[in-house]
Amino acid sequence: MYILPAWVGKLLRLFGSELVEAPSMEDKPTQRVVSFDLSPDEQPYAAVIAQEIEATWGYERMPPEVGNVVVPDVATNLRRLGEARLYDCLFSDAW
Repeated sequence: MYILPAWVGKLLRLFGSELVEAPSMEDKPTQRVVSFDLSPDEQPYAAVIAQEIEATWGYERMPPEVGNVVVPDVATNLRRLGEARLYDCLFSDAW
């Protein structure tokens, strides 16, 4: 089974299925991994930005365990219904 973006389906309806080549058995599915962890190179910059936000507006960081809370009845591009975490809802890839 292949899951395609909605725009691919629209193209197929407009131009017909003859544009699409059947997948071969050698095609291997890929898995998209999304991580909200910062790399070691990004961490110093994030710390400075966090300090500026805290000093300017008085906000503080959201604890990581809050971002991992599953939001019921929500689906995103990367998560199925009932599997989406708060992080997935806040940081969407559909921009």
